[in-house]
Amino acid sequence: KKKEPTDRTDDPVRMYLREMGSVELLSREGEIAIAKRIEAGRETMIAGLCESPLTFQALIIWRDELNEGTTLLREIIDLETTYSGPEAKAAPQFQSSSEDDITNVGGDMPMPEEEEEDEDESNLSLAAMEAELRPQVMETLDLIADTYKKLRK
Repeated sequence: KKKEPTDRTDDPVRMYLREMGSVELLSREGEIAIAKRIEAGRETMIAGLCESPLTFQALIIWRDELNEGTTLLREIIDLETTYSGPEAKAAPQFQSSSEDDITNVGGDMPMPEEEEEDEDESNLSLAAMEAELRPQVMETLDLIADTYKKLRK
């Protein structure tokens, strides 16, 4: 017995594709409206966080842990996103060396030693980004801590 294309299927991919095929795509105006709602929600969330004393206490704890060396900056902020922000145009660019992978003569896979070297290079890049961003982040965290202490009095 041959299955017809209109038969029910238990394949989740086919079910998803069938469902998505019947959904109308967003118009430009619809996308803009959703983007505005997302941005308004983000601003509301940030404003709510800024009003909470727990947020400031967490920031002070992070500052203290950074000063003590018990926490790395990369554990607190996304270094790559922060580094590639608006100020990144004037800063040097760090790139992964994945484009420069050297392959074995007999295959397409990098040799294990080379993979370790690539990881070391990317770690050095993260360390360099962290070293460059740390003073600015520490200055900002110090300013926040000082302001919070003044407001608590």
